[in-house]
Amino acid sequence: MTGLDRKITLPLGLWAEHFKELAPSSRDYLIKERGAYPRGSDQPARLDFDRWRAIRDALSARETWFAAQLREVEGLVVNAEGSIHHNLPRALALAAMIDIAKEAGLPVALMNATIQGMDRSLMRRVMPGIGLCQLREDHSLREVSPFLASAFTSPDIAVFALRAMSPPQRARAAMEGRRCIVSHGVLANEKTVRETINVVRKCGFDPTYLSIGDGQETEMVSRLAPRMNLAVLHAGEIGLEDLMEEIAKSALVISGRHHVNIFSMFCGVPIVPLPSNTWKIEATLQMADYPVSVVSSPKNLKAAIDSAYAERIPLGEASEYGFSRLVEKSRELPERVTSWIS
Repeated sequence: MTGLDRKITLPLGLWAEHFKELAPSSRDYLIKERGAYPRGSDQPARLDFDRWRAIRDALSARETWFAAQLREVEGLVVNAEGSIHHNLPRALALAAMIDIAKEAGLPVALMNATIQGMDRSLMRRVMPGIGLCQLREDHSLREVSPFLASAFTSPDIAVFALRAMSPPQRARAAMEGRRCIVSHGVLANEKTVRETINVVRKCGFDPTYLSIGDGQETEMVSRLAPRMNLAVLHAGEIGLEDLMEEIAKSALVISGRHHVNIFSMFCGVPIVPLPSNTWKIEATLQMADYPVSVVSSPKNLKAAIDSAYAERIPLGEASEYGFSRLVEKSRELPERVTSWIS
């Protein structure tokens, strides 16, 4: 490629509906044990690979506009984030786009990806030949390396956005206070959120729920808030700098949200991490050398909160250091992208 003279943006979730028939049940990719928070399995979910290939071929033949747009550009860049896991429809759709682009001879970059639990035949088909593959953490690198030796890790691209900002100053009153941000994540339901809020209050904290708004989170939290007299902060209604200020005003953040954890490290706020549907939470915290493990069970949450508050000063410093580690580990990404473009 010689540059990026023309850019075409494809809609989020494109083609995902065509792969819904192949979607695994939650039993195939979520581990739900009695007394524990659900979490994503390390094992691939089931997939009818031949059927995926048939749908992919049908889309390639029918959706001729896609091939026409590929001919107008010099490369395909896929911002994967948390989409490529457990053979879910959006993951299968992205795999089809990548495969079609490679077949057309177009350079492909897969960026900002967490990859977990994908079918091995699909990985063997799609991953080889990707020119640039940036994975957000080392767990995904171990998953991808057998299929693409050139894959590498660099922290979430959100780190770059935050590098252009100055972290808010944390007042002593915030560090010593009892305000707590809770943001449960994509696996949250009314029962788990209610349990978490009750534990937070038993620990003597005043919780504010940070709603990112994906899935059914907004509706769920809107139902719970009046019943539980719960303050809610909707991330989509405030700017990034204001969100950082809200996080910095809190003594602790209890979060199963990947980006909320990164924001908390940027602000120097201690994190009590909760599990998610992929290993992005624990893997990113390991990359940052953050010294607290993911809380596996609601019964362990009170002890984790009490411990984090007792160690709030060193854990705040660990958050700041963790963000600096992520910044350091992201330094090679611009050079890699520039090399791919040129």
